[in-house]
Amino acid sequence: MKKSNITLGIVIVFIGIFLLLNNLNLIQWSIIDVALDLWPLVLVAVGASIVFNSDRTIKTIIWVLFFLIIIGYGFYLQYKASELNSNLNNNIGVEYTIESNIKSSILNLDLAAVDLNLNPSESFLLDGFVGSPDVKKNVEYFNNGEIAKFTFKENVTKMFWGRSFNNKNSYKGNFYLNDKIFWDINGHIGAVKGNMDLRNLMVNNIDMEFGAGDLKLLLGTNVPNLNVEIEAGATNIDLVVPKDLGVRVKLEGGLKHSNLKELNWKLINGWYVSPNYEAALSKASINIEIGVGNLDIKVE
Repeated sequence: MKKSNITLGIVIVFIGIFLLLNNLNLIQWSIIDVALDLWPLVLVAVGASIVFNSDRTIKTIIWVLFFLIIIGYGFYLQYKASELNSNLNNNIGVEYTIESNIKSSILNLDLAAVDLNLNPSESFLLDGFVGSPDVKKNVEYFNNGEIAKFTFKENVTKMFWGRSFNNKNSYKGNFYLNDKIFWDINGHIGAVKGNMDLRNLMVNNIDMEFGAGDLKLLLGTNVPNLNVEIEAGATNIDLVVPKDLGVRVKLEGGLKHSNLKELNWKLINGWYVSPNYEAALSKASINIEIGVGNLDIKVE
């Protein structure tokens, strides 16, 4: 057998080992992440192969070492991410007391991949936790302290061709919002899975943008007019609305599916409008754009 065929065979063996480990779920790191970090190593391996072109044994050793470094670095990233998520007690705690002059608050979430839960709180202005040390929190006050703005932003550790490198595993983000003041909720999230229970909260505006996920959104009747804007990629959204809430929904996008037609709501200028919309004391205007996904609306 030619030595060149031996080199090719070893490369194929390493690729097969990688695919096998991936199928067995023993690999939890992305080959793309590793490649974007170690791409200069390809130049080193190719250059060394050219230098030692006449020595097939050394060329084989070079490429064996190349694949070993790739796999080893991948497991290092996996271990590092696991270590960061192993101890939630050391991650970001949230606890802000409510001041008497605060009338409204803004919650800004700029996160990568999160298991998100929003619920009401009677005691604090905002409390909960974020299960990642890469997330930084900030609070600002405006209008003589009447408006509080909370920002939770994932720390970007590195940039390469416009791509951010963060803690790549999903983490929990639990937030409890005070139920006696008005809220605006803004989100820019890579991947989301979670539950936003707003039935007992006074939320005026929701503006969410995320790449992929599964989200359950429960609305209430605590404000006269609620505006909801959601832009998502591959996403399933379960929307639960109370029967006393007047609702109008516009759904746009590519490969989308919904049960809007099954609700027998009127279609007016691109909006599906509930029968009680005009007479309802509390209204919600919901504009959703989905690339690929499903919207399911349940009236309770």
